[in-house]
Amino acid sequence: MLPVQQMVSNVMKALGQAEQAAAGNYEYSQAREEISSLRAAVNAAIQQDEAEASSFWTELSRLGRHTFNYFSERQRFNQQAAQAKASALAALAQVENFCNSNVAPHANVPARLTSDAAEWTMRSRQVRAMYNRAKRLTNVEGWSGEAREQYSAAAAVQANALSELEGVMVSTAAGAGAGATLNRAIFYVVGKAVRVATSRIKSAPGSNGDQYYLRTATATNECRSLLFELAGAVSGKVAAGSANALSSELAKTITLPNLLEVGSWPTGTSAAGRAPANTGDTVDPDGGSTNLNTGGGSGGGTPGVDL
Repeated sequence: MLPVQQMVSNVMKALGQAEQAAAGNYEYSQAREEISSLRAAVNAAIQQDEAEASSFWTELSRLGRHTFNYFSERQRFNQQAAQAKASALAALAQVENFCNSNVAPHANVPARLTSDAAEWTMRSRQVRAMYNRAKRLTNVEGWSGEAREQYSAAAAVQANALSELEGVMVSTAAGAGAGATLNRAIFYVVGKAVRVATSRIKSAPGSNGDQYYLRTATATNECRSLLFELAGAVSGKVAAGSANALSSELAKTITLPNLLEVGSWPTGTSAAGRAPANTGDTVDPDGGSTNLNTGGGSGGGTPGVDL
């Protein structure tokens, strides 16, 4: 297994077996659907709390249990309720704005990288065919002498250079493929975190008799917590530096070859005797450890509205 494949394997293992297939094919459009579900859950929580509060005040009025300060107390309650609803919608808007600004612009990156990987793989195979032809030409039956030795040395230089070029292309293809997988894993983590927050909002309890708008308060807490989780995923916490390591290792493919130099191609016997570098196994990021856990939750925070 190539080191880059090992890195991707480590990333996927952090998700767990049941999620690996889903993460490997996950697209941002799926995360976008989760965000729409989150908005629907927040709105539903607010509507449920509004209905619950309205029912309480209607029942209180009907039974005649209110005193002379009924209207002032209800006004205070309504003001606090409005603040609670505004906080929930503002927290939701922050999540949506963050995704629109920091995640959505990269929605097409996995597809582009996958296409790039396929292109580099195809070209590496073409170079392999050229290498095979060059290897066959290093020996010419029935020819001997100094000229033959010079020719064979020059042909070997071409074969070795082609070997290095093929390796660079293989490493580049592997890097592009790993980049696509890492991006999809990040999209998956975003979608999963949103899905967990949505589930918690949907299952939030209603009034406990002393406080109302508890669902709305839960929505606020979950959206605020979610924002931190998403920021961690997008900033690189998810892959624990694998993206930076991958970029660094890919850059090494430019300096690693023994025969190839940027902007030139070896000719004649100038590089005779130099062994080709193993450029096809250079993507070796050491950021194998990952942290793809999501769903930390809010763990408290904004209270509901007191009676």
